[in-house]
Amino acid sequence: MRQKVKYRKRKIHLKSHILTSQDALFKEYFRDEGHLSDFVNGTLFHGIKKLSSTDVLLNQNTDMSTAIPNGDLYLSLNRYRDVLATCFANNSSFLLGIENESSVKGDEVLRIWLYDWCKYFIDYQNKKIMNPIITIVLCTSSSCWTKPKSLFELIDIPDDFKNIVNNFKIKVYNLYDLDKNLFHNNDNQDLIRLTQLLKNRGTDISDDSFDGVSDDVAILVGTITGMKEIVTLCLQKMKNGGKCNMLESIKQSNLKFKNEGKIEGKIEGRIEGKAETIIKLLPTYIECERSASIIEIIGQSTGGKLDQLTAELVSGKIKNETDIKCLIQDKKEYIG
Repeated sequence: MRQKVKYRKRKIHLKSHILTSQDALFKEYFRDEGHLSDFVNGTLFHGIKKLSSTDVLLNQNTDMSTAIPNGDLYLSLNRYRDVLATCFANNSSFLLGIENESSVKGDEVLRIWLYDWCKYFIDYQNKKIMNPIITIVLCTSSSCWTKPKSLFELIDIPDDFKNIVNNFKIKVYNLYDLDKNLFHNNDNQDLIRLTQLLKNRGTDISDDSFDGVSDDVAILVGTITGMKEIVTLCLQKMKNGGKCNMLESIKQSNLKFKNEGKIEGKIEGRIEGKAETIIKLLPTYIECERSASIIEIIGQSTGGKLDQLTAELVSGKIKNETDIKCLIQDKKEYIG
């Protein structure tokens, strides 16, 4: 008999937003059983409500690491799931894994196969009940998925062998392609709707688009779309006991994006032009006096170093003039 779970709304911890990545934010987001169950319904079951929040048991242990006997030695496999849960539907159960992919590398078929295999192997070795495993790959890249989704797409298999070689397929869902009408949880609907709305930063937006959007969703959307100003402003408002104003955040983000676009366009010229542009726009990104020494260092930098400096400034990793000096001069004090 499975354990009954009392549904409770989970709040994402503020500190996690400051220190962690998109993967970590999604882990926190799907620790809400309402988010997770509705997401499964909207993807695997095409919007049919087969799972409720009480039909999901989150697995705190997402470690799929194991050791495989190899003669007198053991081959160690260290694997960790992003999200792992036991789901109950139609008087049966299955293990659900969700893997967030912000970029498509091409090896997802093998990695997902290995995740599933490790869990089966661990349960078999420990003589546990082996439940079927379903893994969802959630892609948050704005580009179309063009990499293999099956073993047959990954390797060259002669047609004569395709009927006898075991195939393995993965279930890929791109956040930008999901139909929000298949989801019933308000946060899931807002997450899909706003991510798709902000895919093109020039999209006309209004206050009505963001009515009732939770802070958690606002921060996750800001992280996915690369609009860090949304995250920053939301955190500031939340720390002060206020509510995040997404429209205000997006307007600032669009302004910053346009400025960054201008920088990237300008620094494609000669090295002298790159250095001059960076020096001119330094106060946009850090508090500095544009001292004579920093101007000289930037002016004498190579094109590669100037490109690296530009990327680090735009990403927010550079905090002051000392960081600039350490980066250009390859000093160990700069950790990026």
